[in-house]
Amino acid sequence: MGQAFLHRQLLLVLLPIVALAVFGGMSLRRDRFAVEREARERALEASSRLADRFAEDWPRAFQKAKARWVAGGSNAAFAELRFDPSLRLVRPVERPDAPVPPAWRRILSEPVLVALEGLRQAEAVGNADRVRQFGALLQGATGSPPVIHAVAELSRLRVAAGEGGQSGLLLKLAQGALAEQWVNEAGLPLAMSAALFLAGQDPATMGSPEGLSVVEGLVREQPSMLIGRLLERLAEGANGTAGRERIEGLAREWRASEDLRMLAGQVKGYLSSNTLPAGPFWVGDGERRWLADCRIGPDGWVVGLHGRAVFESAVAGVLEAVGNVGLPAGIHAEVELSGLSLGSSDVGPVAVYAEVEQRLASGGSGGEPGLALMGQFRAVLREPQALFGAQVRQQRLFAGLLAGVVGVAGIGLWQTRRAFLRQLALNEEKTNFVSAVSHELRSPLASLRLLSEALAEGRAEDPAKRREYAAFLVQETRRLGTLVENVLDFSRIEQGRKEYVPEPIHLPRLVRETVRILAPVAADRDADLRVEVTPEGEGFEVSADAAAVQQALLNLVDNALKHAPAGSAVEVRLERGTDPKRPVLLSVRDAGPGIPAEDHERIFERFYRRGSELRRETQGVGLGLAIVRHVVEGHGGRVWVESEPGRGAVFFVELPVDGRDTKS
Repeated sequence: MGQAFLHRQLLLVLLPIVALAVFGGMSLRRDRFAVEREARERALEASSRLADRFAEDWPRAFQKAKARWVAGGSNAAFAELRFDPSLRLVRPVERPDAPVPPAWRRILSEPVLVALEGLRQAEAVGNADRVRQFGALLQGATGSPPVIHAVAELSRLRVAAGEGGQSGLLLKLAQGALAEQWVNEAGLPLAMSAALFLAGQDPATMGSPEGLSVVEGLVREQPSMLIGRLLERLAEGANGTAGRERIEGLAREWRASEDLRMLAGQVKGYLSSNTLPAGPFWVGDGERRWLADCRIGPDGWVVGLHGRAVFESAVAGVLEAVGNVGLPAGIHAEVELSGLSLGSSDVGPVAVYAEVEQRLASGGSGGEPGLALMGQFRAVLREPQALFGAQVRQQRLFAGLLAGVVGVAGIGLWQTRRAFLRQLALNEEKTNFVSAVSHELRSPLASLRLLSEALAEGRAEDPAKRREYAAFLVQETRRLGTLVENVLDFSRIEQGRKEYVPEPIHLPRLVRETVRILAPVAADRDADLRVEVTPEGEGFEVSADAAAVQQALLNLVDNALKHAPAGSAVEVRLERGTDPKRPVLLSVRDAGPGIPAEDHERIFERFYRRGSELRRETQGVGLGLAIVRHVVEGHGGRVWVESEPGRGAVFFVELPVDGRDTKS
């Protein structure tokens, strides 16, 4: 009943707190939704304004950015790819991945093929006579294409490189082979073979304007996998500044043309399939992205490539010119052109708050056609703390207040529950106390009544019998007096009116007198009550309340006599202690049933008695040891017990020599 009542009271306290937390959380959630809804509306308006400004400023900003990149000498602004109707790359010239034997090799006669193979073997071993012999056979062969004569002449000149004037002849041969677009029997450009040989043998000739013109022609008209090696050799042997600058320029042009061929492969994949986008699309990878604009004409496909860097510059220019378009704090503008985000931050978006599409047109210049793009303008949330900062602070403040309220309420509830349970325990203790006192009073009173009636009615005529009755009356009276005195002392302790009046007392004499008082009780219980005062303890005189100390000792000895088996001994000992602050050590030893370790502290609590009330064999109400501890601690001492089940118990009391003036 009591527990259910307590739980109902606690629930009544908790319900308002829970309701406050629920309604507060709902209110904060509505506030957050309101902030987000307003931010989305403002973001949509700002994105629309941004799209309109982009449509207005884009043509000028794009052409300005493109001109700036072109003026800077960068080839990342604009490039062009051309494919013939069969999708063969025409501009830049397509470079085969591997040499392809030429068609003229298939029309050669067997003697010419044998002579050509002999020429290669003779050149490999450096046999000039055999080279001239096979060269004469090739040049004299009828029906052979002119390139055969050039191949034979190139072999002759390379073998005779040590003779003067060969470099000039090799350069002329390279110029002619380049003009005719000749390739050797392995499929490599004949001009490349001559240029590589000259670059190693005579770098000065190959690095001359005429030699670099041949290299330029190879880069633009006859690209092959050997051009990179040729440019490296020329860079190693270049001495003049002008020649080095031109070689570096040709190297840049070669790398750019290789990049365009890579892009051409991606574009060709779109052109040869049915997945060609309706508008411009991005090719390349990473930062090297190009926007491809494909147009079909009578001569094939023309693909304009616009570098990403130009679009980045143009977008940044428009955003700078537009400035703040009214986006809420924490929300940023993001521009996407034909599916590629430009001008965005490295911080990824948390959420998209608005998105607007707008077609952008950039007029062509210098004969280039205009470029039509589809732009997506988004307002993205990247800094939630900036948008929801105030609302988050409100959440934290409310959470802090709620935590404080819950904490205070929790402490209050805990204190209430603790006090309630304590009160229940006290009520139970008082009920047990009243029951025990009633039981303890009933027994001596009944004995007194019966003995008194027997004496009054003359039923005990024998003098020995009357003496026995008188002894019983004295015993029960003493028992009743001890019980009443303990109850009165406990009442004074509970009310804080228990006072100790210290006075000089001779402790050994007090101990012996107390033992003498309880000697009849010990004899009645067939116990041997002994007292021992060591020589070191004989001289102790303490300043203490004699009545209180004697009462504590009486309770200890009486408690020992209650539990001591018949025929056993109870020993009271006074000696010098080991604690210099409490040099007096008083002990009471019995041979009773012993006390478990878990009860060593509890036995000094009020009303606590081990065992069931119905099965209790000893007298008392559970106040004796509690009064002992109060008296001892009130004099600045301490009391404890050492015991094990089945081995009896020893109660120890340590007291200071001078005692203390205490009021409890």
